[in-house]
Amino acid sequence: MRWAWVISVSLFFSPARMGAASTDRIDGPNAGRSSGVFADAQMPLLVTPMAPPESALTCPILPPHGATDGNKNAGAAADWPSATDAPELPIISATAADQGPAEAPALMPIQDIPGIAMPPEIPFPMANLDLPGFYSDTEEGFTASMNGFNYPFVLGIPLGLSVISGTRVLPSNFQPQLAARFPSVGEAGSIFAGGVLLGLGYSPRGLGTFSLNYRVLSGSTTAYYVTANGQPDPLVAPYVPSNNADYNNGYNNGYYGYDGGYGGGYGPGYSGVQTIVVSDAIGSCIVNSHFTLNQIDLTYTSPTLPLTNLFGLFAEIGSRGAVFFREDYTNSSTVFQQAKSTDAGVGPVCGLGLSFFLGKGQVYVKADGGSLFSWAHQLDREMVVGNNSTQIQANEINGFHSVPMLGIEVGALLYEGPYLTFGVKYRFDQWWGLDNLGGSEISWDSNGVEFDLRWRY
Repeated sequence: MRWAWVISVSLFFSPARMGAASTDRIDGPNAGRSSGVFADAQMPLLVTPMAPPESALTCPILPPHGATDGNKNAGAAADWPSATDAPELPIISATAADQGPAEAPALMPIQDIPGIAMPPEIPFPMANLDLPGFYSDTEEGFTASMNGFNYPFVLGIPLGLSVISGTRVLPSNFQPQLAARFPSVGEAGSIFAGGVLLGLGYSPRGLGTFSLNYRVLSGSTTAYYVTANGQPDPLVAPYVPSNNADYNNGYNNGYYGYDGGYGGGYGPGYSGVQTIVVSDAIGSCIVNSHFTLNQIDLTYTSPTLPLTNLFGLFAEIGSRGAVFFREDYTNSSTVFQQAKSTDAGVGPVCGLGLSFFLGKGQVYVKADGGSLFSWAHQLDREMVVGNNSTQIQANEINGFHSVPMLGIEVGALLYEGPYLTFGVKYRFDQWWGLDNLGGSEISWDSNGVEFDLRWRY
């Protein structure tokens, strides 16, 4: 009995019963199936620390449906477990999870990628000339290194003295009754003139400045002729000095006073007006002279060509249209004589300038010249009152001629930030050949200053 119990226990715990022996062979129709199931159940599902994967994303993958395990028979395909029966497997190891999410790879600039050729840049050397203390050439700033004239809006106030000189020749078919009193050129002397300048500009980056400027300049002055002996004309008498001693000591010696350029209204004995002593043959009278200039310039100014770090050259080229009107007349209680002319023309102009940059300011000098192809109109007339009658005669002529021009300008600009600039300049103008008809030849010259305000929106 005892031996029978021992044998029964031994058989129950034998290797064949437990299936622990790797060499144990179980015959029967389910042998291959059992072997495959046990082999799959023994496959590890987690990455072991002893053998880390080559990648953090590596994990065991179940055999595909219908695959075999080595040389073993996989059995019928319908007996394999489906993908839905497989447990969820981790895709990140514990070591990779502790390190946090991986950083995105850095982007390489296109110019650093091998084999990529960037197109060459076309340089504009003066578009962004970097000088100390100046503003950069951006949409928000202003580049003083261009030439200082590339503001879109300009307002200027010119003031100065002008002189009209030369010779007027009356037409042969015009014979005034009192030729000695007919106004001569420049009888009233220097003319104080003032006006306004308006400008618009457009400056493509690095390509210079296109500008359209309009200038009007006008002036008038009056002088009074008085006789050395005898009674002055009733129109002149209010302006004759009342003190004979002052008259003899001052006006007989050619003393000149001024009435502010517009004449009249000062009352008897006022000695501040311009008074000229003349012979009795001429007689006392009022002499007035005035002019008006309307000028339009369409100009292109080049970028500055640097000579040194602070000096540069710039050039200008364009066209000019102008209308120059001039009138002289004498007037007394019995005689009125008038000579006036108009010159209207258009022509080319060009100039060359030198600029110097200093801090946030700029000093420049420029010379320009050109010629107008001008149409001229001249009118002469006279009215004489006497013997209860009035005699009037007039004559006018027209013609074409050229008017040479020369201008010299010296200026300074002060930049108050990128949007505002204040400027002051001295300008000299000389025009020849005005009223060049019938032998007449008139010149106009002007010396003046101009105050500019330049604004950029």
